[in-house]
Amino acid sequence: MLLRRCYRKRCGIYAVSQNISALETEVGAGTLDSDTALTMADGFIASVQPSQTLTLRAGMVFVPLITIILAYVIIRKKYKIDEKEYERIVKELS
Repeated sequence: MLLRRCYRKRCGIYAVSQNISALETEVGAGTLDSDTALTMADGFIASVQPSQTLTLRAGMVFVPLITIILAYVIIRKKYKIDEKEYERIVKELS
């Protein structure tokens, strides 16, 4: 079983994810039963610090939100199609 080590008694989210993935692989291969895998996975999840989950959740909410707002602002300011531009595009396409 390949399990990532936790340094300084703290596991990163990525290491926890990889450990759980390794457990799923072993269950699929038949070398580990699902109840044991669930117990081990719960242990990995419990090792994640609250600040890590808060950071992950904030990243999952605020990074997409900021990029959507930024894209909206860019589109509103830079990509304006007036009557003249519309006619030129229609003429070019036909």
